[in-house]
Amino acid sequence: MLYKNFQIVQLKDNLLVHYISVGQGDATAINFPDGTIMLIDTGPDDSASTLSTYLTNKVLNNKRDKTIDNLILTHADADHIGGAMRILNDFDVEQIFMPVIESDTNVYNNLVTYIEDNKINSSIITEWSDIFGLVNVKMYEPLDRNSTNNTCPLIKINYRNVSMLFTGDIDSSAETEFVELYGEELDVDILKIAHHGSLYSTSEAFLNVTTPDYAIISVGENNSYGHPSEVVLNRLSEMNVEIFRTDLNGNVLSVVGEDYGMKFLTTDYIITNLILDYRLFVLVLDAIILVEIILIVFKKNKKDKNDIKSLN
Repeated sequence: MLYKNFQIVQLKDNLLVHYISVGQGDATAINFPDGTIMLIDTGPDDSASTLSTYLTNKVLNNKRDKTIDNLILTHADADHIGGAMRILNDFDVEQIFMPVIESDTNVYNNLVTYIEDNKINSSIITEWSDIFGLVNVKMYEPLDRNSTNNTCPLIKINYRNVSMLFTGDIDSSAETEFVELYGEELDVDILKIAHHGSLYSTSEAFLNVTTPDYAIISVGENNSYGHPSEVVLNRLSEMNVEIFRTDLNGNVLSVVGEDYGMKFLTTDYIITNLILDYRLFVLVLDAIILVEIILIVFKKNKKDKNDIKSLN
């Protein structure tokens, strides 16, 4: 197989953020420079297999160690927690941060039962901060608990003067509360757009404080909700924000590091922690085989022409 439009990305000393295409839902995985792996939401149930495969091949780099250090479930909607059971079955999850408000749905109840039965370490989302290999992570506790969407925390990550903010499904009322309390602390370079680009989120006031250069929208193709809203897209465009969408771009990988600065990839990529990775040899072999095929075809065509000349 010949790889086209692929790039090789080094894990060493880099922060990798994977905005994974899971249809109408959310799932973001993060490789920290110190080897820590975090997963924010798990998308819907019907994309669980896709998510599991991506985590295995890209985030975990096909390692035998199947550990995910932190799983954050921002709120209890099925498009954010539907794939959680599959993830808990396929991987060793060290710590789960659970939504602050429970849900009376089979998806949520089955998940809670599984966590309890298997004695998986879990805690309710609260204000929390930590450092992973010089990467600062802060989770802001939800301020509005009147609706499921507004029980989402904000999560801010900083590394090498690049900052990013994850917003779950909060609407403009929660955005206003966060802005009033934290103000310019929410100023970032990359903004994960709230609620799949809903009309009722990503207000002008919120954008004026966050001032992102890049925006990522996790959204399904031809969804019935009208996501992302044209109003939101126009608002971002007017502020000269570059937009990446999982319905149009597929998986989006952002890389932050000394050798990369800040870079986005939407084509295929190989992620490795080794200078010499076995997959690189496969790529070289593919290239050699292709060159040999071209030479064989060229020589055959040349021989055929010479044979024709001889007959004449």
